[in-house]
Formats: sequence, C-alpha cells, structure tokens
Amino acid sequence: MAFIVGIDGGGTKTAVTITHDQEDALFTFTVGHINYNGGDADAIAASFEKIFSQMKLYCGKLQEVAH
Repeated sequence: MAFIVGIDGGGTKTAVTITHDQEDALFTFTVGHINYNGGDADAIAASFEKIFSQMKLYCGKLQEVAH
C-alpha cells in the first residue's frame, strides 16, 4: 500500500501529514518555511531536507509514496 504525503507550505512553517489512501493521518509534523518570498534558499533547502528525511524514516523509502 502506498503512502500519501500532504504538504501545506508557508512563509513561517510547513505542516506535513503522511497517511495511506484509506486511513486517517498516520504521522504529522512541522518544519520551517518553504516559501521563497519569505526566506533564503539555504533555510528552504533545510526544510525540504527535513521533510524528505522524515518521509524516508516513516515510509521506508520514497518509492513507497504515491505520485
């Protein structure tokens, strides 16, 4: 069963939820901003790094995420 990842990115924080297609939220976390209008490229890259790191930890591998 594939995982589904929802990302609500903003200028101050980014909320991420991981779930399966027929289940409630399994794992939710927040990281820093990912909005280029609100910050520098290094901070945004760090936020994406945290997102993908958590996705890999929870889902096992990124190939398990539906696209």
